[in-house]
Amino acid sequence: MEPTSQGSIDPEAANLVATADLTAAEETATGPDRLERAHVSLRNAVERLLAEARHGDFVEATDLVRHATHLLQTLDPAALEPRRGLAGLFDGRGARLKRFRALYLPAAASAGDTAAALAERGRSAVRRSTTLDALHAEAVRAIAEVDAALAEGEAQLRATPAPGIVPAAAVDDAPATNPVVDADEAPLPGPEASRSEPLDAEEGAAPAQATTATDSGEEGPVTATVEIEADVEAGDTPSAEPEAGRSEMLEPGDALALAETVGADDNATGERARLESRLEALRAARAAGIAQLPLARAVQNAEHAAPDQLAAAAAALSTWVEDWRQGLGLAGRKPKKIRPDSVALARTRDAALDALVGTERRLASIRARASETEGRMTRVVELVRRAA
Repeated sequence: MEPTSQGSIDPEAANLVATADLTAAEETATGPDRLERAHVSLRNAVERLLAEARHGDFVEATDLVRHATHLLQTLDPAALEPRRGLAGLFDGRGARLKRFRALYLPAAASAGDTAAALAERGRSAVRRSTTLDALHAEAVRAIAEVDAALAEGEAQLRATPAPGIVPAAAVDDAPATNPVVDADEAPLPGPEASRSEPLDAEEGAAPAQATTATDSGEEGPVTATVEIEADVEAGDTPSAEPEAGRSEMLEPGDALALAETVGADDNATGERARLESRLEALRAARAAGIAQLPLARAVQNAEHAAPDQLAAAAAALSTWVEDWRQGLGLAGRKPKKIRPDSVALARTRDAALDALVGTERRLASIRARASETEGRMTRVVELVRRAA
C-alpha cells in the first residue's frame, strides 16, 4: 500500500473503519439478532458446564483402585511361612522367599504406576473444580447478557403499538377529515335523496341541453353528473342515511390508502407477535440456564473429598511398596538374606487394602451423586436448546 499524504484518507483504512462501525452497530442493535446471540451464548455456557461435569476420570480412578486391590489380595505374607506336612520337608525358607520376591516385584511396579495415576486423577479433580468456577462465572455473564437483551426487547415491544391502537402523536398530527357536525345544523341530504315534486320546465330542459352538447361533438367531461337537490317541504327532515340495500363506492385513491394501511397493520402485528414469541422463548431459556448454576456447584460439592481420597489411596500404595521392599530385603542394590516378618508385612498390606476399599466406596458415592446431577444438567441443556 502506497503512503498517503497528510490530510488524505486511505481508502482501505476507511473501509476497515466503516466495517468495524457497522459490526459494532449490529452487535448493539436490538432485535432478533441480539436475542439470538444472547441465546447462543447461554446455550454454549450451559453445554460447557455439562461437558466439564462429566465423570470419566472417576470411572477410571475406580478401575485403578480395583486393580490395585486385586494386586494386594494376590500377595499373602502367609506364603512365607513353612508349610505343614510332607510338603514342608522339601520347602526351604530361601526357596519360599525367592518365590515370594518373584511375585512381589512385578506387583510393586504395577502398584507404583497405579499410585501415580491415582495421584494424577486427584490433581485432575482439583483442576476440574477450578474450571467449573470459571465456567460458572461465564454462565453468569451469559445470563446477564440475556437480561440485557430481554430489557431492550421489552423496550422495543413497548414502543411498538398493539394492533388496533394508534399512537397519540399520530392522532394529534392527523388532519381532521371528519369534522364534527353541530347538533343544531340540519344534515345535508344524501346523494340519493328522493324527490317527490315534478321538475319545472327549466329544470327539465337542463339534462336535455347537456345531452345535446355532448352529442354535438363538443369537448366535455367524461361523465356528466347532474345533482338534483330535493325540495324539502316545511316540517319535513331529510334522512342522512343511505337507502337500504345500497353500498357506497370508494374512490381509487381512498381504496389504495386503505389497502396500504391494512398491509402496514398486518406487518406490524406480525413483527410484534414474532418479537413476543422470541422474548418468551428467551425467558424460558434464561430460567433453565439459572437452574444450571446450582447444579454445577452440586457437582463441585460432590467431588470435594475426591482429591484427598485419591491422594490417600496413592500414598497407601506407595507406603505398601516401600515397606515390603524393605521387609523382603530388596532395598539395596542386591537382595539380602533375611528372615522376613510376615506379620508386619500383613499389617502393611491390610492398611493399604483398607485405604483402597474406603476410596472405592467413596468414589462410588461420588459417582452416584454426580450421575444424578449430570442427568439434571443434561435436561437443562435440552430445555435451553428447545427454547431457540
